[in-house]
Amino acid sequence: MAGIPGAAIPVGRVAQPEEIARWVWLLTGSGDAGFMTGETITLSGGDVIR
Repeated sequence: MAGIPGAAIPVGRVAQPEEIARWVWLLTGSGDAGFMTGETITLSGGDVIR
């Protein structure tokens, strides 16, 4: 398991660049996050629920 990238993450894989890019777009380019301030968003694949 130690040699397989993402094996220790609950969803079983690492994030794809497109998945991270969607969040970047939401927060910076879409205009849909205008009311969001001072938040921490963790894209962890469920790792924080352990």
